[in-house]
Amino acid sequence: MIDALSTDPDGDTITYVWVGRPAQQSVYPVGKNTIKVKAVDSSGAKSAWAAIEFFVADETHGGGVVLTGPESTIIEEGIEGATIIEYTFTVPSVEGHSGDDYGRVKGFNKITGEWEQIDLQYTANGIIMHSDLPVGKYTKLEFYYYTSHDCMYNKSNITYSVKYSFENGVLDFSAPKNFSYTVKADKSSEHGLEEDASSSVKIDTQASSNPQNLTNFEVSTTTSSAIVLSWDSSTDNVKVEGYYIYRNGKEIGTSITTNFTDIDVIAGTTYIYTIKAYDAAENVSDESAALSVITSEVKNIQVPIVQERQTSKQQI
Repeated sequence: MIDALSTDPDGDTITYVWVGRPAQQSVYPVGKNTIKVKAVDSSGAKSAWAAIEFFVADETHGGGVVLTGPESTIIEEGIEGATIIEYTFTVPSVEGHSGDDYGRVKGFNKITGEWEQIDLQYTANGIIMHSDLPVGKYTKLEFYYYTSHDCMYNKSNITYSVKYSFENGVLDFSAPKNFSYTVKADKSSEHGLEEDASSSVKIDTQASSNPQNLTNFEVSTTTSSAIVLSWDSSTDNVKVEGYYIYRNGKEIGTSITTNFTDIDVIAGTTYIYTIKAYDAAENVSDESAALSVITSEVKNIQVPIVQERQTSKQQI
């Protein structure tokens, strides 16, 4: 089961956009799996992405690196725009083995541009190493295991899971956190895996149709103007999650409905608006036809002044 938790300072309802997770509880294929998620509140504000990577391993050879010699290494190359904030490094024990083994974790420090040792632990048979890491520091990890005897060869493998924090963009509220997950894959009681791993993760790659019939009307007062946009709903093979709104080629907001009010406009100015639809997998449609809008000039009409003219003592 893979879940996420986020909070919103205004108490708005939060939904989650997932990539790589077909359902809360799914069967994942043997090997490395990457799951991404971001939070979206009821006003359309979005968090940065969060991600987790994990391996599904069968008894001896699926996922990770098989121990075939005294020294085994696997490197997590990272995800662009993110740093690793937590890891779990696992080498399952093998019955009957007792040696002078050890595990080591190194991290690539993006600040210094160098690899540095994070953890080193000694063991007689297999190992589990886990640690939280500071945000914004490590972009890659190296997992290393040394075994002093060949009885572990072809009977155990290196696997790991990592969690990421994304650095791009300003968060509207907290990014999803507190991932919790259990993995079910190939049948193997030794590794706690229960189900057939023949199925694979299906990721939606089809974008929504582009929005049609973009129109507007202007709301004006004596001091300001606002542009109210509306358009027809897009269609999607799964579900349309919302719309990106662009003014003069730059994104100015999002909407989960088919209307949007732009209050940051100047009177007597021409603006070009376009709309794009997006779905839960963050596939983005082509843009709508452009709409050109000229805001009205704001006219300040002077309030009438009552004047009093006296023509005689009897007439006012």
